[in-house]
Amino acid sequence: MQGWQSTYLGAREVPRELSSFELQTFFTYSRAEHELIGRRRGSMMKLGLALHVGFLRMTGCPLNAFGILPPVLLRHLAIELDIDTPDLASLRALYARGRTLSDHQLLACQTLGFRRMVAHQRPALVRALRDEVSRCGDRERLLSYGRQWLYQHRLIIFHERALRSLVASELAEFEARAAASYSTACYLATMGSRNGTSTTRWSTRPELALGCPSEALDTTVRASARTY
Repeated sequence: MQGWQSTYLGAREVPRELSSFELQTFFTYSRAEHELIGRRRGSMMKLGLALHVGFLRMTGCPLNAFGILPPVLLRHLAIELDIDTPDLASLRALYARGRTLSDHQLLACQTLGFRRMVAHQRPALVRALRDEVSRCGDRERLLSYGRQWLYQHRLIIFHERALRSLVASELAEFEARAAASYSTACYLATMGSRNGTSTTRWSTRPELALGCPSEALDTTVRASARTY
């Protein structure tokens, strides 16, 4: 996935500004999508579903509520669907009934092949994060990686707090393993079991003992290393 494409992953509201490139990428529809949208009754229903499909394609999340919708987006959708440009009040009125909102969310997910993650899929995400943690210890980069993984597997990106908790758990587990491995490595080096690597190298380059990049060592692990 391109970096620009991951910018909006996990967003819960429509951005206030969208470029013409982003409008073309996310809010322009295939023939099959046009046929599905065209079967909705009334221009507001068509526009509502089109908005949900485009938002899900852009963010990997269902659109739950309408805040501020940029006029450029409404004008683009009106041209795309060959309808009159609506006002925001009309869209809010459209979703006064919760059933209409949930119907459009479901149709958007079915159209793009998205689904909610179920219990048996969670271990795959955990393994992917665990592998990434061994290469990178930056929380924000790991969060971005988790969002991209979910999107690429057509799984709806769940709430930010839950994803942060999962990333924090994997980082903590990695740090604990790293600290334990480093302690063992220092003990073996002290005892003279070098296995072809000098004591100095084991002490000053703990990543050789851990088998992971040095940048992946968290501050807490390096702090424990300085006690030896």
